Amino acid sequence: MHYNMIITLWGWYGKGNYGDDYMLLINYKRIKKVFPDAKIRLYGNKEELRRLGDFDVDIYKRTVLNLINAALVSDVFIWGGGSGFPHKNNLKIVLACFLAGLLKIRKKKFIMFGFGVGETILTNNISKYLFKCLIRRTTLFTCRQQSIHKYINILKYPNIHMVSDLVFSSNILIEKTEKKYFAFSLANVSKKMPVQFKIDFINQIKNTVIQVKTLGYPIKFISFSKDDDQLNKIIADEIECECVPYTYAPLQTAASLNDVRFLIAMRFHANLTAFKMGIPNCSISYSEKCSDLFKQFELDNLSIRFGCSVQEYTGIVKNVTSEEIIKRINFIINNEQEIQLKIKNLLSHFNEMSEKNYELLFNCLKGENK
Repeated sequence: MHYNMIITLWGWYGKGNYGDDYMLLINYKRIKKVFPDAKIRLYGNKEELRRLGDFDVDIYKRTVLNLINAALVSDVFIWGGGSGFPHKNNLKIVLACFLAGLLKIRKKKFIMFGFGVGETILTNNISKYLFKCLIRRTTLFTCRQQSIHKYINILKYPNIHMVSDLVFSSNILIEKTEKKYFAFSLANVSKKMPVQFKIDFINQIKNTVIQVKTLGYPIKFISFSKDDDQLNKIIADEIECECVPYTYAPLQTAASLNDVRFLIAMRFHANLTAFKMGIPNCSISYSEKCSDLFKQFELDNLSIRFGCSVQEYTGIVKNVTSEEIIKRINFIINNEQEIQLKIKNLLSHFNEMSEKNYELLFNCLKGENK
């Protein structure tokens, strides 16, 4: 028997980030298809969230008090997908434990869905202990991050299920068009990036793009977040090439890859979408989730370690060099067909593992309806 469940969807939604925006669209459509009478609540800026589509939802301001209220009135609280804890933030983990505890006391469900965790959480003893406490209070935890095995014995937690990212379950329209562009997608991943570090980074990318142009490829820059528009435009204007800004339309952003032959990207979901579309690509990996993705595709040699703050993501400070990038570019150009074949052979597995998220979720939610 179905009833009007109150479902809270919590994530970095409506913030102008392709991956998070796309996952919200996927989750909303999938949940409404199975539970059309469910009352869905979102939290964030109403205007920005409405730009993503015509949702039948209630939208509330993103405040701690409203978050606690969500735990007090919701039948199901779904956090994710995405990186819920990209860097060490013990206060945020404690708050999540409190919310999960409230829902558990009410005999309701707290779900971490298609979730990933930053390295600085799992390598810090206090943060890892708090995170384990959170897992124990969670009804269901579908984890996209295969490297979690290195830090946590998941066999001790029967509510943890290994999956792949939610975007792998999407139906991205791949158009039959000439694939001619060599694309770059840079990310403004840190507000703590030192000025000189950023200048050096931009110069290394410019040197790389200039060398790629000599190979005869037309260049374009694509933003997968509104925060990246300025950074991509700076270099695109100097090199005099096309620049595609983020438009709050995830499917449109994905479509901008249809004429791309090769891609160098920093955002996790930019690389993931390229894999989904069969495009050979490289990652300037500011987070373990990026390098983890390439390892799963058996292409970890195409992931370049990068970090600009010891307090964020990988916890390292390491800039990228044009030599490192050109080395990977030469590899994907010289091994284009082999890489495409490897992606094709592995993609169905990731699609199936992504669907597992929803199989587990709907089994869990249907238990609510008994």
